[in-house]
Amino acid sequence: MTQKPRLLTPSALSAKEIALYQDEIGKAETRIQETPGAAMGWLTWFSQVKLSELSTGQGTDLGYEINLFGDSFLTGPDRFPILPSYGLSVLDWEGNLRCAEEEIPLMMKKLSRNERFPIPLPSHAKVEGLQKKAYRLLNTFLRNDMCRMPLPKIEINIKRFPDTDQLETQLIVNRPLELFTYNISLLVCTHALRIRRCPECIRIFLADRKNQLYCSVRCQTRVATRKYQGISEDRKGKRGRPPKK
Repeated sequence: MTQKPRLLTPSALSAKEIALYQDEIGKAETRIQETPGAAMGWLTWFSQVKLSELSTGQGTDLGYEINLFGDSFLTGPDRFPILPSYGLSVLDWEGNLRCAEEEIPLMMKKLSRNERFPIPLPSHAKVEGLQKKAYRLLNTFLRNDMCRMPLPKIEINIKRFPDTDQLETQLIVNRPLELFTYNISLLVCTHALRIRRCPECIRIFLADRKNQLYCSVRCQTRVATRKYQGISEDRKGKRGRPPKK
């Protein structure tokens, strides 16, 4: 007999648990914003980072950053005026219900006060899957100069308050994975001309300048050193020197 998923209702969490989650999500947002290139820079980093080399603390931080990516709409350019600055995922990363349907208005009310309802951190297997998905989309875009990115099903609720003449727009997305994918699509649309692949180390990076070819000064220096020493491309080693025989 299949066991029903446990409802993570707002009433089941203490104020302290919600406050701690808010604090960690705030730190995750700061880390993403401080990354060179902000959200797009974080995405290129996440798609290529070696997860096995992260410490336990770094892995936990990454979990909160992924939660932020999968549970909030990123701020878009003016050509996407319909998007509000928040979203709501009714299911968690594993497909378990986060709340009962009748509690959605309560969650939306909390979001309007910038009180994000906690969502469990993704499992290691889920993080690996999200990373592969992000890299595949970016790699396909760079390889083909085109990539089809699926959009999630989005329900738009528009509520009017006649007494105060105010309007509230609510966007509801059923799964964090759908919102995660949508945010990738939005970022690629916004930064398409800056997403490049370094010809030296083959890493995907976000260019700061139109004429930037290499991801870092280190890679640029390696190429310049080989040219100066007359080392052919087919003989280059990891440090720009001829491989030892």
